[in-house]
Amino acid sequence: RSDEHASDAEVLLVKAQIASSLNQTDKAAALYDDVIKQEVQPFGVQARLEKAMLLNHAGKLDDKAVLAELEKLRMMWRGDDLELRILTALSERQLAVGDVVAGLKTMRIATVNFPNSDDARAMGARMPDIFADYFINDGASNLPPIQALSLYYDFQDLTPIGRRGDELLRHLAEHLASLDLLPQAETLLRYQIEQRLHGGVAKAQVAVRLAGLYLLDRKPQEALQTIRATAQNGLPEDIDEQRRLIEARSLGS
Repeated sequence: RSDEHASDAEVLLVKAQIASSLNQTDKAAALYDDVIKQEVQPFGVQARLEKAMLLNHAGKLDDKAVLAELEKLRMMWRGDDLELRILTALSERQLAVGDVVAGLKTMRIATVNFPNSDDARAMGARMPDIFADYFINDGASNLPPIQALSLYYDFQDLTPIGRRGDELLRHLAEHLASLDLLPQAETLLRYQIEQRLHGGVAKAQVAVRLAGLYLLDRKPQEALQTIRATAQNGLPEDIDEQRRLIEARSLGS
């Protein structure tokens, strides 16, 4: 009888999916309810997931209610493609309502739990851009500064390589510096110079900014060391002039 019960639930689920694909929203929702009443898993959990997403897309269930339902479902079902579908839907809703931090955390759970899934790998490939956009487009500036810095370190491995990642670091450092969190800003720029930039104008520019922060923080010796350690020929005249000025101020302090 249990096998029959499961078979009945599966048939109802397929009927609900067909109605949904035909945009028969009310009929599909009623059929999903019939599946849920069967109390046979995983069909009941799948029906709840698909019903919630159907009603949300139809404007009959708001984002807050959908998020609450998805949070319940992620606790109810673990360990297979259905869990991944739940986590995917949850992260998409979190991002859609602007909760980027929660979305990234959910995406990380999905990528860790399903390392062999193509869908999870595709999700992981999107994460660095989402992370960078959050910092570069001022999303993180709405967070308390220490929380923004903590978020950066929690997801530091998502920092994109190349220019975009460097832009993220400079943006966060400027945010911290504007709030007088000079040591934290210095740490970020020093990491950028030592680990990410290998010569060129960009390294010289960041060194100017770091040395300037050191002077504001009453660390003239560190400012002087930064300028001298990043010395190079052929820099644009304006950057060269800034570096000479900081060196003179450091020596005079």
